[in-house]
Amino acid sequence: MVCRVGRGVAVAVLVFVVGCGGTLYRAPFTCPAHGGPGWTEVATPHFIVLSDAGSRAASNIADELETIHAAFEDLSGMALPSTPRQVERVRVVERAADYLQVAPPGTAGLFKPDGNGVDQVPTLMFYGTRLTEWTTSVIQHELTHSLVHRSIVNPPLWLNEGMAEYMSSFSLDHGVATFGKKPLRLRVLRRSPLPVPSGSDAMSAAPRRFRSPELREGYYVASWALVHVLSHASSDHRKRFRAYLRMLSDGATTAEAWKAAFAEFDLTGLDAAVSAEIVAPQTQVYQGPYKARPIEHATPRALSDAEVHLLWVALLPWNHATKKVILGDLEEADRQSPGDPEAMFWRAKVMQQFKQPAEAERLMRAALQIKPDEPRYRGVLVAAMYELAAYQRGGPERFAPLREPLEAFAQSAHRYRELAAAAWLYATLADLDHAVPLAARAVKENPTCIECIELLATLSIKIGKPDDAVLLQERAIALLPDGLPSARLVERLDRYKAAASAQPSSAGASPTPPSN
Repeated sequence: MVCRVGRGVAVAVLVFVVGCGGTLYRAPFTCPAHGGPGWTEVATPHFIVLSDAGSRAASNIADELETIHAAFEDLSGMALPSTPRQVERVRVVERAADYLQVAPPGTAGLFKPDGNGVDQVPTLMFYGTRLTEWTTSVIQHELTHSLVHRSIVNPPLWLNEGMAEYMSSFSLDHGVATFGKKPLRLRVLRRSPLPVPSGSDAMSAAPRRFRSPELREGYYVASWALVHVLSHASSDHRKRFRAYLRMLSDGATTAEAWKAAFAEFDLTGLDAAVSAEIVAPQTQVYQGPYKARPIEHATPRALSDAEVHLLWVALLPWNHATKKVILGDLEEADRQSPGDPEAMFWRAKVMQQFKQPAEAERLMRAALQIKPDEPRYRGVLVAAMYELAAYQRGGPERFAPLREPLEAFAQSAHRYRELAAAAWLYATLADLDHAVPLAARAVKENPTCIECIELLATLSIKIGKPDDAVLLQERAIALLPDGLPSARLVERLDRYKAAASAQPSSAGASPTPPSN
């Protein structure tokens, strides 16, 4: 048996003894069967918490996350969907050594909207189990990223980090909620010579500059001060800022929302107010009574050793350097739990990733015999079948076997990525009657999904609605995060405008396949 103990490393057991007392060293991600900790799952309405720190710690963290979520929803003014697009995965490890196997150095927590980029499930991760002020601050910062992304898929950097810092200092003590306290990051920064940029610089900085190691901490603090000033400086500031958040939640672009919310607003003093807020010894806070909602969560469940290996597969970035480690974890999961459909699913995803669609199809057909209604399995099956058919020579008839499983996938799809994937597959089969409604549902489910909007624009051209295509493509371009290239999208927009001028026209680009 092998246990994964680090990125790109597989060993049987790694133990050494230090000193006469015989201190035991446990390598990162040692599996339970070789002395590593067991993992516990606690499910709540909005989160699935998995932790290696024991059931009590997992339950406490689940309670904390649900309490913060409810308070954020009730008190922040952010327009969250009534039903989350997806339950968040939360991974909590007790030790920094395990956390740093999958996270960047210099961080204590992170939020990934697309997980490891393969399964595309929003994932929140941090380390530590004692809910100290620092741990709670990290939890609240990363949870805020998760919640902001539920409402605004591509928020401006200053807003994303500013809201996370603002909420990081939230407290709920004896029925009293407090927002707006200075974050721990500001206290640390005051003891260092790092420069703090102006508010306008934070709002306009390109992502590379904003995230640079030497400037990042200053930009985080400036972003916090921006959010604090807009929330606390006056009732007019607060009213406009909440309107800005609502418009972003409704799908407006950053420029549209700012122009509408802050039209005729005097911004000349904003930089001065931000600078003053950073150096002020005291700050304004909101404080008032708040009764936390009752929290319901499932009984903690111990994960099997096989499930732990699959958890590691879902955490690790997938590339050729990690392929051997991933396959080792999958082999161990197969050995310990033969015929597990989840193990089949993850192995099929690996086969997809490394261009082996025939094996992916075989695995998913077997998994669907066990769980016939699982949309993730159906999605991988139709993607593998499409890839195999595309390799074959011949006409459209080679895609005929795809239609029945594609219909089953489309009927079970509910996430916007699944809907977009089904729409794209129908479009490649020239079945626009099915493709267009599915793409429209994907955009409705997530009005700021750029690839969904672009897909619907392409389909609008194909059904003879170039004016709709122009509007959709303009929105897709406007939603691009600052600093990302848009040449391909702009080139398509020019073609759509030409088609609109020469209406009616059905000529257009082939749709770009969405991620699935």
